Amino acid sequence: MVGRAQMGHCDRCLRQAFPENAGDSLGGIPAIFFGDFAQLPPIGDTPLYTTTSSARKHALTMEGRHVFEGLKKSITLSRIFRQEGNDPEQIQFCDALM
Repeated sequence: MVGRAQMGHCDRCLRQAFPENAGDSLGGIPAIFFGDFAQLPPIGDTPLYTTTSSARKHALTMEGRHVFEGLKKSITLSRIFRQEGNDPEQIQFCDALM
């Protein structure tokens, strides 16, 4: 649920906190992001993966987009861990989430 402006704000704060790495994304700090394709989009912000930007926070949304574009590696898990089981309620709930 992290949006482009929020990611841009995190990037700015980390660059200020680590001025020796101010030229690097997120202040040069290694980061791991987790996501879920069934997750709701961010409220009041633009999703990281979109190409459109909000005019209201244009600079932050562009910085957040650059951080997202700079991610080098992505791993997609193939097993659903949040809901398991074979009873009808679990299957129905898992299908609703997908």
